Amino acid sequence: MTRPIPVMLLTGFLGAGKTTMLNHLRREPELASQNIALVINEFGSLGIDGSWVEKGSHPTYEINKGSLFCVCVKTDFIRILHEIAHDPPDLVLIEATGVAEPRDLECFLNEPDLQGRFAVKATVCLVDACNFPKVAPNMRAARAQVQWADGLVITKADLVSAGAVDQLKEVLAEMNPRAPQIEANHGQIPLTWLDALIHAGADSRGPLEAPPDPLFSLSVELGHAVSRDAFDLLLERYGRYILRMKGWIDFGEGLLRFEKVGDELTFQPETATVRNRNGFVLIAWQLDRDILYRKLVTLPSPADSAVPTDHAARSPRSGKGLRRFGRMRASV
Repeated sequence: MTRPIPVMLLTGFLGAGKTTMLNHLRREPELASQNIALVINEFGSLGIDGSWVEKGSHPTYEINKGSLFCVCVKTDFIRILHEIAHDPPDLVLIEATGVAEPRDLECFLNEPDLQGRFAVKATVCLVDACNFPKVAPNMRAARAQVQWADGLVITKADLVSAGAVDQLKEVLAEMNPRAPQIEANHGQIPLTWLDALIHAGADSRGPLEAPPDPLFSLSVELGHAVSRDAFDLLLERYGRYILRMKGWIDFGEGLLRFEKVGDELTFQPETATVRNRNGFVLIAWQLDRDILYRKLVTLPSPADSAVPTDHAARSPRSGKGLRRFGRMRASV
């Protein structure tokens, strides 16, 4: 009988660093020499995560709607698995959207016509030391990702105190006592740690029938440069409800790649050719989706924007392009 194709699943709540870790793994000589298939899912239609994965010779499959491991994308996922099984790779790496619950993976892999073709090697959950304590109380997906993981990778530990990291480790050990923990710097973890993980098996319940938490996504494409002042004012008003935001934006001085994770906003110049110029996706909650969309697509151009003087006084522009959202980080 043919050996099942091993599958490694990367989970972690929004902005935990999954794409960074995926890029690191693909650069590892031991994996770079293998035939690897990548499956990338995100909660939006622009395919930004796929654009930010470093280019290589590995086949890459993107699912840009809904939450992976939910019946809303089951057909696409099963089709991709059939394509992969037709020309078996050495390993399948799956980067799940940050709001996915991982329990559905083996349910899909055990479909009658796929049974025995794939085997889960490990489920690895990345835990953002800055933001996990803030989102876990309200987001079921964040908790489920930790509870069903075979290994826990703590990211951004350098951005919080040693005491906060120790406290987080204690919480994670209570949530999932069997999963080993490791701290990672920019997604770098030893392959020996990954190889030692033992997969514990799946939740016996069926796949989710709807997205796991009361969230919504927006995919926004703008046809013009926008006012930085108007953009900042919008985030000051609605930013607390926007859990994740990423893509490209032009404030009239060239295209920037940007990310928002919790209260942290980062920008860096975009040097590559971008298909969705001035396009970004976001995940939010407790807002009216249509109102937020209208406010985004009607952001004025730099020439048309007028900002109240009291706002300008409150929020002086920093040289690094950040006003109120914490420290700058140049990572993706």
